[in-house]
Order: sequence, then C-alpha cells, then structure tokens
Amino acid sequence: MNMPINTGVNMTVAILDVGPHIQRGDTILALYKLDDNYIIGGLTVWKGERLAIALWGDDSTSEFKDGFSDQEDIKWVRRKDNQDLALTPIYMTGQNKWKANGISIIEHLSILK
Repeated sequence: MNMPINTGVNMTVAILDVGPHIQRGDTILALYKLDDNYIIGGLTVWKGERLAIALWGDDSTSEFKDGFSDQEDIKWVRRKDNQDLALTPIYMTGQNKWKANGISIIEHLSILK
C-alpha cells in the first residue's frame, strides 16, 4: 500500500462513528483520482474511537498531481486483507469535497448503499 505524500497542504476530517462493517484494525482510506486510478491521499486505522485524518492536497509546485485538487470529491474506502469496500459518509459539518485548510466532521461512515 502506498502511503500518502505530505505535500504541505491538507484538510482535516474528523470521523465520529462508523458502521458495523468497519472494525478495530481496519484501514480507512481517502482517495483522489489521477487519470483512471485512485490514489491514497489520507489514511488511518480505526481504533474504535473518534479520530481525525489529514487528507493531503496537491503540491502546485511539483510537475505531477500528488494530492487532492480544490473541490475534488473524496472517495472513502475500507481496506482489509487487500480487499476494498466503498464507504459513504454522513457529514455533521462540511461536505465530501476537498478544501485546502478545510475542516469537516463525519458523523457516521458506513458501507456504500
């Protein structure tokens, strides 16, 4: 698994609660799109309690896209045993779009319905 790149610009997202398909030790990924692929822009391991995750933005001084673009959709995924499961967030504050220095709060994160 590739780790996200610290590009010097990020958004912070708090996750307050998750559905039953996310268990302690599961990895939660925030993905951005690059061409036809999804790349990890942030990740955390669920430990059974509220947490915050940094989602890294694109470094505009580099020649390639290495993070989220402004107002780009965030794709949430649970990865376990090399299997990905799409997730859907319910936001208390903010929306599912990346914003430099933004802060959002996910009230509940569960499987995509």
